[in-house]
Amino acid sequence: MSMGLNIIIFGLSMVYFGYLSLFIAFGALGVSLIHNITILALSHKEHKAGPEALAGKLPATARKATIICGWLIMIAWAAAAGMTCAMVIIVGGWAETPRYNVIAGHFEWVFELFEMVVTGLLALKCTRERQQIVGLANTARWYQLGSYNL
Repeated sequence: MSMGLNIIIFGLSMVYFGYLSLFIAFGALGVSLIHNITILALSHKEHKAGPEALAGKLPATARKATIICGWLIMIAWAAAAGMTCAMVIIVGGWAETPRYNVIAGHFEWVFELFEMVVTGLLALKCTRERQQIVGLANTARWYQLGSYNL
């Protein structure tokens, strides 16, 4: 779902060549795609290896690096959505700019918000998975859960 939203956001952002988000959306989009593809590739590798090869290791989705990157990417999407919203309001408020010229910016802003929520839910799921695997689901924070395969 996240990769599909990334493609839609890229298309909407290309209408104004990234001007409305001041190119923040392109940065968030690139990092988000790299993050998603890496998680998919590592998860596929772990699935092919089987459970006996993974004994004593955390899955790719439960590692601290995945969790931290997920939350940082969510913040990047929030910055992109905020900048796009501000630029749509500013550019759309100019008297010489017709309102229909920023309609793609409105859709881009909404899809960036959706992507922010999806990325945040993915990071939250990874955090909870790490807590369940370590066995401290209700008592410890994610950064207190040891240093297992960063």
